Amino acid sequence: MSEVRKVFEKGEAVRIVLQYDSGRLKSLVTRKQVFVILNVTVFPVKDADGKVTNAVIQHVDITRQRQATADLRLSESKFRGLFEYMTSGVAIYAAVDSGEDFVFKDFNPTAERIDALRKDQVIGKRITEVFPGVREFGLFAVLQKVYKTGNPEYLPVALYKDQRESGWRENWIYKLPNGDIVAIFNDITARKEAEDKLEDARNYLNALFNTISDPIFVKDRQHRMVLANDAECRLAGCSREELIGKTDYDFFPKEQVDVFWRYDETVFNTGQESSNEEQITDPSGAVRTIITKKSLYTDKNGNKFIVGIIRDITERKHAEEEIKKAYEQLKDTQAQLIQAGKMSALGQFASGAAHELNNPLTGVLNNVQLIKMEARGREYFDLDDFKELLDIVENSALRCKRITQSLLDFAHGAKHKFGPVTLDELIEKTSELVTHELRLQNIVLEKDLQPGLPVIQGDFQLLEQVIFGLIVNARWAIEKKSKDGGVITLKTWSGPGGKTVSVSVSDTGIGIPPENLAKLFTPFFTTKDVGEGTGLGLALSYNIIKSHKGEMSVESRVGAGTTVTITLPSGGTS
Repeated sequence: MSEVRKVFEKGEAVRIVLQYDSGRLKSLVTRKQVFVILNVTVFPVKDADGKVTNAVIQHVDITRQRQATADLRLSESKFRGLFEYMTSGVAIYAAVDSGEDFVFKDFNPTAERIDALRKDQVIGKRITEVFPGVREFGLFAVLQKVYKTGNPEYLPVALYKDQRESGWRENWIYKLPNGDIVAIFNDITARKEAEDKLEDARNYLNALFNTISDPIFVKDRQHRMVLANDAECRLAGCSREELIGKTDYDFFPKEQVDVFWRYDETVFNTGQESSNEEQITDPSGAVRTIITKKSLYTDKNGNKFIVGIIRDITERKHAEEEIKKAYEQLKDTQAQLIQAGKMSALGQFASGAAHELNNPLTGVLNNVQLIKMEARGREYFDLDDFKELLDIVENSALRCKRITQSLLDFAHGAKHKFGPVTLDELIEKTSELVTHELRLQNIVLEKDLQPGLPVIQGDFQLLEQVIFGLIVNARWAIEKKSKDGGVITLKTWSGPGGKTVSVSVSDTGIGIPPENLAKLFTPFFTTKDVGEGTGLGLALSYNIIKSHKGEMSVESRVGAGTTVTITLPSGGTS
């Protein structure tokens, strides 16, 4: 060997490393070729003259040592790669002052990003210097504990805060065999903020859900409660914990739940929303009337749920019954007021009606006496001899009949029977009641009636009362203006295409101030003096016309007179 020759030539020891790669060296276990690495030293042996006479070869097998060094380097390389590219922050500390403090030995790139610090800013510095809030954060005590015990520790999520930075962190702490302390940590600030927002939203929705006064529930396909607000718990008379997982049969009478169950199944099977009136017994034992609106919800896994909202309408139902009773009473009262209005108006024309009857009755009596006188001196006579007188008697009697019938019809209670009505006939019949009385007060009644008006569908007696009342008001307005009388004009006409018919009652009376026009149809409002009117006449007339789907309007000028116009839909037939 050249190394041996060098020993003899130079007289100095030579060290070399030899690696054997020989098929003769097999592993006793694997029977595979193995490599043997030897650390060889050749020492010279000299005589008395200093001449090298022999060489001693010493060799040490360093195969395992070399393998261990290689493995260590590989391990360090892998650790460094893991350390550099970990998504978690990693800090390695060395304990100083027997664990009273810790200095940074290493700091990976993720840690630099999380804490916004460069590695060269922290290496060799104490943790209490770099992170002054580490004690309050709780990490310092955990580092000391791991250093003393050697056992790993987990520091739960907490908020780290100092003058430089603030963020939510979680830490895992380990102790290495060489005594160094490793802290692996994650910044979960974004996740924590998202969780907090989610929690706030959940709390908000939960508070909102429980603030709703109507009971709300969610049932699964087995009709078990999976969600319920406070109102639903109150309705069932139990806590939410007692309610969840149960069915309605656990809280309400079977006959009521059978109805709920049937409606639920319909929604489950058809997917159609339902809204039903139901009966339910509350915790006090009172039976409540409810309307339950139910909808189907299907989650992403295909599970079906019923979402229900309950509206308690018990009080509304009671109120409806009371309103119905009050309405019936109001109808009776209105009928009584209409009749009272008729009798009041009739009383105002009682004397005129008496005169209207007295004139024809006088003619009847005079002509009957004349016939008797003519017939007394005759043995034989024929009715034709008295035809003229008898015709006068007949016509006078018929006139009395018409006036009497008009008075009876007008005074009769309203029957509220609708039928064909002709305005001209209505006005002529009403006029018979007032003509004489108006004449006595020097009031002229003029009529401008359009022939062939379309008929309307209405209650003859109620419409007659309206026209009669308007004539009464017109007469009062004229009397208030002057004792010399005036003119009342009744006019009728048809609208475009004969779709409507109208009648107006005009007078030459005192008129109505503009500020009072909007109040005329208000019950108990009147421009008459105390004792002259109740303020119900126009209000009742307005309601009667409205019930005929008509309209009533008033035009007036102070000192010039007033015109009241009524427009009604026609029946389409003349």
